Amino acid sequence: DMARAGGAGHFAGAGELSRADFQRIAAGSGRAGVGRDAVRPYSMNRLADRGDAIRRSVRARDWYGDRGWYGRNFPAWWPGGWWGGFGWGLGIGMFAGLAWGDLAGWGGYAAAPVAYDYGTTVQYRDDGVYAQGALVGTPAEYAAQASSLAASGGADAKVAADDQWRSLGVFAVARAEETDPSTFLSLAIDRNGLLRGSYYDAVADATQHVTGKVDKKTQRAAWTIGDRSTPVYEAGLVNLTKDQTTVLVHRDGGKVEQMLLVRVPAPDGTAAQDGSSPAGGAAGGEDKRAGTPGATTAP
Repeated sequence: DMARAGGAGHFAGAGELSRADFQRIAAGSGRAGVGRDAVRPYSMNRLADRGDAIRRSVRARDWYGDRGWYGRNFPAWWPGGWWGGFGWGLGIGMFAGLAWGDLAGWGGYAAAPVAYDYGTTVQYRDDGVYAQGALVGTPAEYAAQASSLAASGGADAKVAADDQWRSLGVFAVARAEETDPSTFLSLAIDRNGLLRGSYYDAVADATQHVTGKVDKKTQRAAWTIGDRSTPVYEAGLVNLTKDQTTVLVHRDGGKVEQMLLVRVPAPDGTAAQDGSSPAGGAAGGEDKRAGTPGATTAP
């Protein structure tokens, strides 16, 4: 793992929430809670407003700092290469993401996207969890499905040396009512539906790997952060092409939490063109930071 000083994630990452955190969240009402009652729908207008507010906050807090923000804080997990020959920080850039039609055609998904809008197309009801109107299991079974899916794309999944990847973008990760997030997620996908990326906590100045997978039939994406099996994050693949989306977080003890991913713009509109790969090498090479002075391993 690439965790640097500060250890586990500050907000949404692999670090465990403190008891005080859970008490504070659970004491809240509506979407701020942890539990299936917290999975409630967002209107498109409200979701767009939340996205705009969070993007303004990211700019105001100046988390980017300077031109090298992406390269420093999202060190590469080194895929075989970017589709079309694009390297780290080149071409469309890591921040741009993909349109659904482009992603579906490239990755072999059905032309009709399957949206995972929690509280709307995915609902927790008294007799179980419903997705796209169909019963898909009890809450425990639905969580286990997400865990199994994420694990199938874990760090031990085989990745060909010449595998091709495309960026899904860089997102701020926010709790439902949070307006000033300081955690960020970078995601990329290969043609087989493997997910890879990095999770950066700006307060702790710590970065961790992200691994997971997309089920090509259901178009459900699930991933974990660092070397821990929980929490498990899930979203619809098409939702990850949007500027903002809700995601569902499966925590220990059967708890679920609805959170937000908000696509953030590249620093200074540069489309992440830092002029080099995150580790200073060419895409597809080895991580030059591994084993260098100051590099730390996972706790």
